[in-house]
Amino acid sequence: MANRPLIGLTTYRESIRWGKWHMPALFTPETYVSAVDRAGGEPLLLPTALGHARSAVLALVDGLLVVGGADIAAENYGERTQPETDPRPVRDRGELEALDYALGNDLPVLGVCRGMQLINVHAGGSLIQHLPTQVGHHEHLRTPGEFGSHPVRVDQASRISTVVGPGPVVTTYHHQGIGRLGSGLKAVAWADDGVIEAVESTTHSYVIGVQWHAERDDGTPLIEAFVEQCARRKAKWP
Repeated sequence: MANRPLIGLTTYRESIRWGKWHMPALFTPETYVSAVDRAGGEPLLLPTALGHARSAVLALVDGLLVVGGADIAAENYGERTQPETDPRPVRDRGELEALDYALGNDLPVLGVCRGMQLINVHAGGSLIQHLPTQVGHHEHLRTPGEFGSHPVRVDQASRISTVVGPGPVVTTYHHQGIGRLGSGLKAVAWADDGVIEAVESTTHSYVIGVQWHAERDDGTPLIEAFVEQCARRKAKWP
């Protein structure tokens, strides 16, 4: 892709090991970075995990990819944190600020797993803090540290249906999900148990969230479609 669009990716802040070291680090899993690169985008890791977004950096990007990770603090949607929840409130603040900027400037946005949940919380929605307490099973996260899979039903009138079809089998790893749907969002995909698996904005040009790990899909079609949208925006607003 000529004149590749610059894609901002949000970051984790976790304590990790490499070599002889074990300390806090800001990072994004390689699967997201590689998927954006293969799709024709230039990945840029944003220091959102520090707890604030930098508008000077965000002004450079052509789209925002809000990646997966640990839980969103329940205080962001007016609830008390339940024992099963493992929040990252500092990261929340930085990513919510990044969404403020992206939505305010009508940048294309793709949210993956936690990213979809954050889009919903930003829109005033809430989360189910621990899905097994509501759906009665662990199919969305069967084994800690291992991705699972399950089919989803996609609204055929939705934008993502043109990319993934009406019933894809998706890669899953999450124990939370959307509770109350945020303002300006429409649910467009569901698991067999009724858990919302994808949302689209009804008020912005291109805002999509998927509960599954689209960066691990065969061929990563949703990442490709997102990067293409960013490229079109870049061509229109150089």
